[in-house]
Amino acid sequence: MRKYFGSWEYVGIGEPKEFSKNPMPTQTPERSVFVFDKPIATQTQVNMACQIATQDKFDDRARSQVVGEVLSQMAWRKLREEAGVTYGAGAYAFMRDNGAGQLYMTSLVQNDATGFAVQTLFDIVEAGSKGEVSEQGIADAKLSKAREYVLNQQSGQQMLNRLMGTGMSNFDFFDNYGAQLAAASKDDFKELLVPCKGQEVVTLVGPVALIEPQLKEQDISYTVVDWEAERRALLTEKERKKEDKRKAKAEKKKNKKK
Repeated sequence: MRKYFGSWEYVGIGEPKEFSKNPMPTQTPERSVFVFDKPIATQTQVNMACQIATQDKFDDRARSQVVGEVLSQMAWRKLREEAGVTYGAGAYAFMRDNGAGQLYMTSLVQNDATGFAVQTLFDIVEAGSKGEVSEQGIADAKLSKAREYVLNQQSGQQMLNRLMGTGMSNFDFFDNYGAQLAAASKDDFKELLVPCKGQEVVTLVGPVALIEPQLKEQDISYTVVDWEAERRALLTEKERKKEDKRKAKAEKKKNKKK
């Protein structure tokens, strides 16, 4: 890469500059669970997000990928294989340009298993933060990521995206990634998940009438979001009147058919 691309120089108008990066987060939220009512839903969408203790987009990429992959395996095993309450569950780590990292976990679960699913995700994060993860799982994650890395640079367009996404000034990343991936260990879970444990943000989209009793049973604090009222508040008075008129007309037509 250095041989063929290292000598490339910018040709254009003005002086090229790097995009400014957002500052690193200075606070972490309290653990929060927000419930959005969807009465007709036959399954509840569970999404969880939290910060992880990354500092550098390149140096922390490999170990954050391993953490995300192992926790994804754990979520799948707990919710799909053992409990059978979902068709799928997963997790992944995402790195921003400024080095800030987030962990995301998600699953679409049976309505009657929502409370169990939320507590399970919390338990997985806690286990990871203590380094209570499988050595075999870590080894499998490393192999998976190594294979995936090569598969994602097969075509010319894929290679171009990889080079542009890394940047010519960061080509050391390609020298270091393999060793960083191989070095990932349980200690990385303990370090990266410090700002995540107990500070997760969860959103639930499903029937509140079924979700609330489960959260209470699990002793999980939550907030029901009146998203319809908040949506209406964003409309102008004219838009609200127009919407009310349309709804009234549709209701009248419906009653007429009865």
